[in-house]
Amino acid sequence: MPSTSITALLGARDGSLWIGTNAGLVHRVNQHLITYLKGEGQISSILQDVNGEIWIARDRSGDNTQPLCHVIGIGVRCYGKEDGVPAFSAAGPLVQDASGNSWIGGDTTLLRWRPGSSHAYRPKALKSNAGIDGVEALSVAADGSIWVGMGLTGRGLGLQHLVNGGLKSFVAPKLNGETVEVLALLEDHEKNLWVGTSNQGIYRIHGADVDHYRTTDGLSSDYVYKFYEDRESNLWVATAKGLDCFRDLRVSSFSTREGLSTDAVNSVLASRDGTIWIGNNSKLDVLAPGGVPSQVGKALQGHQVTSLLQDRAGRLWVGIDDTLSIWQGGKFRQIKGQGGGPVGVVMGMAEDSEKNIWVETMGPPGTLIRIQDQKVREAFPAPQMPLARKIE
Repeated sequence: MPSTSITALLGARDGSLWIGTNAGLVHRVNQHLITYLKGEGQISSILQDVNGEIWIARDRSGDNTQPLCHVIGIGVRCYGKEDGVPAFSAAGPLVQDASGNSWIGGDTTLLRWRPGSSHAYRPKALKSNAGIDGVEALSVAADGSIWVGMGLTGRGLGLQHLVNGGLKSFVAPKLNGETVEVLALLEDHEKNLWVGTSNQGIYRIHGADVDHYRTTDGLSSDYVYKFYEDRESNLWVATAKGLDCFRDLRVSSFSTREGLSTDAVNSVLASRDGTIWIGNNSKLDVLAPGGVPSQVGKALQGHQVTSLLQDRAGRLWVGIDDTLSIWQGGKFRQIKGQGGGPVGVVMGMAEDSEKNIWVETMGPPGTLIRIQDQKVREAFPAPQMPLARKIE
């Protein structure tokens, strides 16, 4: 006798658990198990509607009729051709939209159904697909449209968007939806669409912006089965090799993946207009609310940005290699030392109440420099002043 395996799970709003298996449906409530549809096929999906009622999609070997069922009390009513539900081979995902329509996907068909009304979509690309992977995932978007994931790639396949009665392939600069085998979909509370694939990990879509996560980014496997968003907005991902969790952290990381010129950051400054200036071993980067839009340091001669300061006049002071420059009016101007050469490697800067800019340099020799009106007025080399790494 074949063993029983779990094929679908649903945590109901009353705290009970619905379990779909390859041999029927089980309801665990108050430590008791209630079995439905025993031996009548594999449960592919379980759905709780807005009224709290349970619906399932099932796949029966050798009998494709009545793939959609409704739990009523201690019984089950299944719907077939006479109810507007055609026969399904490989019935799979099941979702419900805000209008009360149930959507069910199969090998060649996507069905919209409600009592007394139904419509079957049969994409041309799936016509020769009977019995194998077809519509593998569905998600209802906030605007009422339907995201459709297909387990095949090619024209009219992959990630599709059903809008105004027609399927349209998702295409963006970072993702052609027709090139991914989609196994799982979920639109989260922030209207991000999460796309799980069979071999390319996860894509997260927001408008035309696309992020990509793979095993090289820490995902346990590039084969993604399911998504689940919990009450705390954590996103759980079931993969072929484990369970992963995505959550919003108070600390965000920025690296070359987000657009920095290098990962070696030496100094950071938040200016009064909210711009974040980042000095690193390559250039001076600028982090605006939308990301890292520019590398201002391309205009600087040098490589390693060691120190940053914004003075009361709003000017940006930048120590790079052994020089000191001011960014003002879209240009950099270098501050020369008393002998006309570079001031030295800048380790720290501060402005006093008299508008003097004090600069600590590494040297050689290590020197404390006073700058006023953008000119070096005094220099105190070691051992006149102890060498410091930072001044305030």
